[in-house]
This record gives sequence, structure tokens and C-alpha cells, in this order.
Amino acid sequence: MRKSSLLGFLLLFSILKLDGQTKIYSPYSTLGFGDIPTMNYDHIKFAGMLDATYHSEYRGNLVNPAAYGFVESAMLDAGFGATRVRLRDDVSDAKAWVGNLNYLSIAFPMSNPINKALQRIETDFHWGMGINLKPYSQVGYDIESIDQDPEVGTVQRNYTGEGGTYMASWSNGFKYKNLAIGANIGLMFGNTNFDRRVSFPDQGNYFADLFFDKISYGGFTWNAGIQYDAVLEREVRPDGTEGRTDKYITIGVHGNSKWNIRSEASQQYYRQHNFINWRDTLVSSIEVDGETTLPTVFGIGLKYKERDRLEIGVDFRSEKWSEYVNSVKPDAHPIEDGWRIAAGASFTPQANSLNKFLKRVTYSIGGYYENDYRSFNESRLKNYGITGSLALPFINIRQLTM
Repeated sequence: MRKSSLLGFLLLFSILKLDGQTKIYSPYSTLGFGDIPTMNYDHIKFAGMLDATYHSEYRGNLVNPAAYGFVESAMLDAGFGATRVRLRDDVSDAKAWVGNLNYLSIAFPMSNPINKALQRIETDFHWGMGINLKPYSQVGYDIESIDQDPEVGTVQRNYTGEGGTYMASWSNGFKYKNLAIGANIGLMFGNTNFDRRVSFPDQGNYFADLFFDKISYGGFTWNAGIQYDAVLEREVRPDGTEGRTDKYITIGVHGNSKWNIRSEASQQYYRQHNFINWRDTLVSSIEVDGETTLPTVFGIGLKYKERDRLEIGVDFRSEKWSEYVNSVKPDAHPIEDGWRIAAGASFTPQANSLNKFLKRVTYSIGGYYENDYRSFNESRLKNYGITGSLALPFINIRQLTM
């Protein structure tokens, strides 16, 4: 009962906080559908973003649902992030700390692994399930532009935007021997606000122009994936039979066709006096229906793994953003297909060490290069970076004496 109450509280808290949490202050988030964050667990992101091939007995995979077929224990995982943002040009320098919910996820096997162990049941078929909540897009910026006009003096323009979309998904993965397939069925929802203000500070008595645009999104999404483990070496038990896999190569593929979701726009444009509380409505349109098309995605990866010791792999992902259409927010800047290539490795010196803590630590490093789907001033936006992490085993290994 306490576990169910805690999970319900976390889900409720996360949903209540969604509307006000995305404040990333990136001016490029006004372009296209906004900034598209990394959509997987933090431990996958920091180990090289090997989305297509990652699977574990203890965790799912938010990108490739085939990994849920490998899950053998229940898991509750929440990720929160904090980022130091600095934006500067020749005349200004702005800094801010921003935070956000990265994901909230539960995963569990559909059969009890403890009962299987006690009854000494071995089966080639496994079924795992997950429920996830994660952001899909983010908008957050606050820009001020000041120009001089010979007739009216200073012209001040303020642009602000905030919000984003989120995806709640139901994941299922099925594994038979070394092959796993899976699918996600999701619900996308959220809204974005784009506000503009034009004022004339040098004029003692003037009207400011105010523009408020709000777009709401909603619709169903899906994606599917497959993973295959090519076994290179198995553990040999004392009785000569084969046990767990020691070395293998994983091939993973995931993707989806383009999504068509509902969009709804509201516009409120005013002219407001700077002293008296008087406002003239220029445009007022509420709940104008439209449709948004989001891109086809394809990902593929290859990974080599030695159990409890070494992982190394590469990952490629493409997104066909040339399919993107937003009938209620046409984009004036070019939208092109995007892609990302990533590589990473993890190493554990001695996972079963009894007296050397640092030998049980898992050290991960990775890197990525991404061609963003947006352009600005005829230049394609690009993202690249180096990632790294330490997985610290704070729980001591149990020692049995006979």
C-alpha cells in the first residue's frame, strides 16, 4: 500500500509541475517544434547514448522498447536535471540555472523471477512492461531587442516563450531466446506560449502592442524496436552445461513512421495604453483547430559486451524533419532532416571485488555529434559533446559463511 501511494504521489506531483517547469532560455527553441531533449535514461545518455542496443535485467529503455523483454525485476526510476545556461553576444551576457524533470518510469516483468528460481523453472520466453513519462519538446526563451527610430526614439521589443510537450507511454517487450521485440503506445500532450511586446519608452504617452499566442497539442504516438544478442561465449557450469551469456554482440533497431497529432491555437492581440488601464482588442481567436505532423525516426546500433565488465558500442539515429508541418505555426526558417551519431564505453574492473570499492565502480564515457533539424541565419544548428559517469555500488556485497 505504501509503495502504491508513493508512486501515485510521484506521478501526481510530476503532472502538476509540467506546466511551469520548462524555462531553458534558449532562443533557438522558438524555431520549429522547439528543442528536442535526449529522451532516454540518464545512465544511457552519459554512457554514450547507445539507445538502440541497451538492455538490462533491472531497467527498461525509453527509446527501444524491445529492452523490456530482458527486465527481470521491478524498477522505479526518476531523473531530474539542472543546467547552467549562458548566452552572450557582442553587447550582452545572460546566465541562468534551469531545471527539469527528465523522465519518470516504472518497469517490471510479467512473471515472478523469484518463483522461477525457487521452482528451478527455466524458460526461453520473457515478457516485460513499463509505464513512462518524459518530455518530448521544450520551449523557453526571454529576448529583448532595442532599436532607435528617428521619429519615435527607442523601440523596445520583448519576446518570451515557454512550455513544451510531454509523452506518457505504455511499453511492452517480448523476448524469445536471444531475440526481443517491443512497442510503445503513447499519448502526447502539452502547450506552448509565445508572447511579444512592442513599446516606446521615450514617448511619455503611448500605446504598446501586445501579442499572445498559445498552442495546445494532443494525440497518440507509437514506436517499435527489435534487439538481437549474437552469443560469442557462454558460462560453463560445474556439471558441464551452459549457463549465462558471458560475451555477446547486440544489434538493435528502432523507429516509427510520422505522427499526426491535433493542434489548437488561440491568439489575443491588443494595443494597450502605458498609463491608463485601457486596452483595444486587435485580434481575438480562440481554439482554432489544426494538425501537426512529426517526423519519421529510424535508429540502429551495435554493441559488444562482456558480462559485468565491459561494454562498447556505436549508435546512429535519423529524424526526417522535412515531413514536419504545423498548420497553426508555420515556420519561416528552414526545417531539414536531422541525424546524430554517438559512441560510448563502460568498464567495471572487478564487479565481485569484496574489499576494493573502486574496482566495483563502473566507469563510463561517450561522445556524440548531432546535426540539428533547424537553421538560423542560413547556418545549420549543431550539437556535440562528451559524456561521462560513475556508477557507485554503495550496497556491500553479501558474504556467506558455511
